[in-house]
Amino acid sequence: MLRKWNKAAFLLVAASLLASPATWIEPSIAHASINKSEVEIIPLPADLVQVLKDLKEDFVPALGNLHTDAFTKEGSEYRVKLSDKKSKITSGVSLDLTVDENGNILALELKDPDRDKTKHFDKKAVYKNAVSFIREQVGVDIAVSTAGYLATQRGTATDQLLVVPFYQTQNDVPLSKKMGEVMLDANGQVVMFNQKKQKLPAGTEAADPKKAVAADQAMKEWEEALTMELVYDQEIGKLVYVPENEPKIDSLTGRIAPDLYVEVKEERKIKGAATKDVWKDQKSMEKMLGEDLHLTLNRLRYDFVNENDKKADVSIHEWKAVTNESVKITLDRKTRTPLRIEVEGQAEKELETPLTAEEGKRAAQQFVERYLHAKEQEFVLKTTSLAKQLPAWVDQEQGRLHPKYRYDFYPEVNGIPVKSAAYTIEVDAKKGKVVFAQVNDAVALPPIQVSKQGLIGEQSAKEAFLKQVKLRSSYWYAKAANQTAELPQLVYEATEDSLSHAVDAHNGGLVDSWLAWEE
Repeated sequence: MLRKWNKAAFLLVAASLLASPATWIEPSIAHASINKSEVEIIPLPADLVQVLKDLKEDFVPALGNLHTDAFTKEGSEYRVKLSDKKSKITSGVSLDLTVDENGNILALELKDPDRDKTKHFDKKAVYKNAVSFIREQVGVDIAVSTAGYLATQRGTATDQLLVVPFYQTQNDVPLSKKMGEVMLDANGQVVMFNQKKQKLPAGTEAADPKKAVAADQAMKEWEEALTMELVYDQEIGKLVYVPENEPKIDSLTGRIAPDLYVEVKEERKIKGAATKDVWKDQKSMEKMLGEDLHLTLNRLRYDFVNENDKKADVSIHEWKAVTNESVKITLDRKTRTPLRIEVEGQAEKELETPLTAEEGKRAAQQFVERYLHAKEQEFVLKTTSLAKQLPAWVDQEQGRLHPKYRYDFYPEVNGIPVKSAAYTIEVDAKKGKVVFAQVNDAVALPPIQVSKQGLIGEQSAKEAFLKQVKLRSSYWYAKAANQTAELPQLVYEATEDSLSHAVDAHNGGLVDSWLAWEE
């Protein structure tokens, strides 16, 4: 693959291509570029042609139907654009590929408006293909997630893709700062890939793994800290116990590494009164943006981003500002119901006294009731906020720490919540308002007759779950709102494949469970 390129030859060929027409052409891949009514042949280096052939054969079969649209150099990077376009006004499958001067793939993105998002994943087979791609493109001196995640957010390019992240290592221990990830569809085809090396801590800054406590000591502490939660998993239609937390054990002390965030759960009755009227047109949405999100509309420029994309199942509306805040709203195109609302940028004015978590909760619930939920219903509400006591590395000087509160709303029946949140709301404490809202319209309630009778208890579920748990060492970079620790902490944590299981609440057997991917 790319790492086998002759660097000198590649640079020579690429330079000649950029300076004048060249003859390195592979008819099956270096096809015509559409430029008005003229056909322009875009040649490619022979080694790059071979790379595209290998990608088509092993990882991206869709390449067989694409032709080259552009081949350019930006700094030390080479970029190739391919598509199946027959004219400038048509849109279809396209591929963007970025390669460095050493022949390493830095980024890949395959766009297909007709990608099947309903096909069932063979998790093991697709994960295996993902690992093969990572090993070929990145190498073996990295740590790869031991299980794949599933991205499910509608309206995003990653919806219904299996995601496998990978990490650099130091002292043979992975660093939690992600180096990159590969994303595949249910057919095992690579759809997205990116990699970027992270700065490694100096040798004296990273704790010596040889000084870590024994793994069995860490496991004992981890077992005591683990709690399990009973939920309804709609993917398999069962009541299951899932891990409620993911403890980290300080490798040097053998004790729990304090979490910088606190989670609190409570039952709440949501009295929804939302209608589709607010989302019906630009004027109605702008009324909401002004009244509830406090945006100055005459400073924003409106754009219906994908208005001409007739194949899209979502509509993307943006209000952009030169300075200060911008907002993006993603709607289901058929039903005109919201899927995602994002406010980004610096507010014109911030509160002198930031909102408390309780005040943020009221704002989040009001937003759900007014704009997202249409009826009265019971929910489990999970509030996530920063702990009161933060480590010394967190800079809490005036204006430097920018906290947000997160509120996840889980529908429940007879005291049993569903596994996935129906609504996720983020409230910026200093802006004093909702800055993010996400709707999971695929959430299904458990059967109305569901109950806790005849189920195993939490302790039995915990014992069954622990039988398959494995711990590994990791250099963990703690995060507090918009700040990340400069130095990592050596910890023991559960592997991804350990966490991708649940316990059947009826018989205590282990069942497969997806890990949820968050951008």
